[in-house]
Amino acid sequence: MERHPDVDAVYFSNDDMAVGGLMHCLHAGIDVPGRVALAGFNGLEIGETMPLRLTTVKSPRYDIGRLAAQHILDRLNGQAPPRCCDLGYEFIDGETT
Repeated sequence: MERHPDVDAVYFSNDDMAVGGLMHCLHAGIDVPGRVALAGFNGLEIGETMPLRLTTVKSPRYDIGRLAAQHILDRLNGQAPPRCCDLGYEFIDGETT
């Protein structure tokens, strides 16, 4: 934020990093979401336990793993799994945006 004072939002690649960013902001006295909005990705439960509930995108990680395993088995059996699969997502509107 010192190098880029116009930044008003940070979208982290995962909730672990977003929680770290939130904890840093709280410690440094940076107003979340007033000065900067924070959001994560994965929908981990830790985001619900923070002083401010984390805004995040919840991905269906179990289903992704199950489908990936099925695609491997399909390939081993000579079948071609689809190139693209949409398993959806859920937007969790927390208190950090």
